[in-house]
Amino acid sequence: MTQDQLIHRYDVEPNDVEVIPHGADALFAGPSLVTGSRPLVLTWGLIGPGKGLETVIEAFADLVELEPRPRYLIAGATHPNVRASSGESYREGLFSLVRRLGLEDMIEFDNRYLDRKTLARLVRSADMVVLPYASVEQVIRYRKAPSSGLGNDTKRSDCTLTSTPLESVAVKERSNVPSRMFSSRRY
Repeated sequence: MTQDQLIHRYDVEPNDVEVIPHGADALFAGPSLVTGSRPLVLTWGLIGPGKGLETVIEAFADLVELEPRPRYLIAGATHPNVRASSGESYREGLFSLVRRLGLEDMIEFDNRYLDRKTLARLVRSADMVVLPYASVEQVIRYRKAPSSGLGNDTKRSDCTLTSTPLESVAVKERSNVPSRMFSSRRY
């Protein structure tokens, strides 16, 4: 039941309503598991257009001079609806982009659908999780189910979460005005 339903349908006083957000999976809590000399940047979840992965891959082309070079891991299976309509062509396009930019030593793919325990260990092993949504559909999905989503699980892990400004995505798509969603940041 939502706060609005309690207030408007059942005449509950607004001051008597306390919203307790759904928690993230406890598997994601615990100490950092970060190891290695190269920072690990992670995006995880079902893969498909609108996730903004191309933007992150292209941004990594600006990081080739960093030492140590960061790694970007895209972890997740292709979304079943994407696979049903176009096979693995979207993922193949990401592979091609990585090769074209010469980033094979920086960008990695784990094409598996990970169980929660494996996923939690992976998130806790990352230095940063990137939420690069580039479409309103992705933003709406994230907002409708934040308790089961990447954002809350990442926050539970105490890992840094970097996101596109979600309002900017919606404004950009509605207005068709180009906008820069990432600003450069050096370690």
